[in-house]
Parts: sequence; structure tokens; C-alpha cells
Amino acid sequence: MHLRALIQGSGRASGAPISDRPTPATVATLATVDPFSTRTAETVATVARVAALGEPESWPDRLRALAPVEGIRWDPAADALESLLRSGAVAKALGLGWDVREIIGVQRRQPHDAPHCAGLIFSMKPGDSVTDVRRAGAIIAYGTIRHIWKRVPLPADGSIVLPWQLAGTP
Repeated sequence: MHLRALIQGSGRASGAPISDRPTPATVATLATVDPFSTRTAETVATVARVAALGEPESWPDRLRALAPVEGIRWDPAADALESLLRSGAVAKALGLGWDVREIIGVQRRQPHDAPHCAGLIFSMKPGDSVTDVRRAGAIIAYGTIRHIWKRVPLPADGSIVLPWQLAGTP
């Protein structure tokens, strides 16, 4: 078989038309990495850090069990996290390489739950749902209104932490 026949879609190989068989280019396209992504591949350390947090299904209960922190309400955050778990958004985000802090992270300083620099659950209000998760962010929906929540690189200074790492929480 000639390369020209593959490119033009004409010719036969093994008696089957070219259009009935996946070409090597089609198979390779499925395995490519997003060339515009600034994220690096997951490392063993990242996977181990997520595994150390326990199953994501336990995170809402952990949030509800936290000691009160001035200026933050754990119950609405836990409710938002439960809705993300039910919809599969947490699993998809983690599969796309999101850091757990991008989903449930809080700032060390007040306001701990500032939506522009805290995890996705703190940008959600009661009744909101996440309709799509991608490498670049998520779509938060309320009725027919859509809001784009964009991921930004986590600061290297450690200012975004997991809720149970805040001072004064168990």
C-alpha cells in the first residue's frame, strides 16, 4: 500500500476500503497530548498526595467535621462538593490533572473562600451545577445561565491549602 493511497483515501488493503479501517493517523490522534496545555504530566508524587487524602467520597464529611473558621461556611462547600462527586466532575477533573486544591482549596489568609483564588466549590452557590470540566476550567450552570470558572496556576508560596490544613482546624 502506498502513502498517497492512505492520504487520498483511495485504494484497497486487505480487501477493505480505506474508509472502513482506522488509519495510523487516526489512532495517533487519540493518543496525543494537548499541545496548548501548560500542565505537566502527573507524577508519582502527585498521585500519592491525592491517595493520602482518602477517597474523594469522604471529603464532604471531612469538610462538615471541620471546626468553625471565621468567614467561611463549610456546609455549602460540602454540598457543592457532593454535587460534583455525584455528577462525576471530581473524577474527571482529577483525571485531567487538576490538583485537589483547585477543587477544594482555600487561602491561608482571609477571605479563605474568595472565589477568584480558592477551589471550584467556593465559586458555586446553592443550586449550581458543573456541566463540563476541561483542562482549562469548568462551566458552572444555574438554570440557563453559564459561568466559566478558569483554572489559574497554583501559587508556589503555599498560600492555597486544603481546608483541614488551615490553622485552628483539626
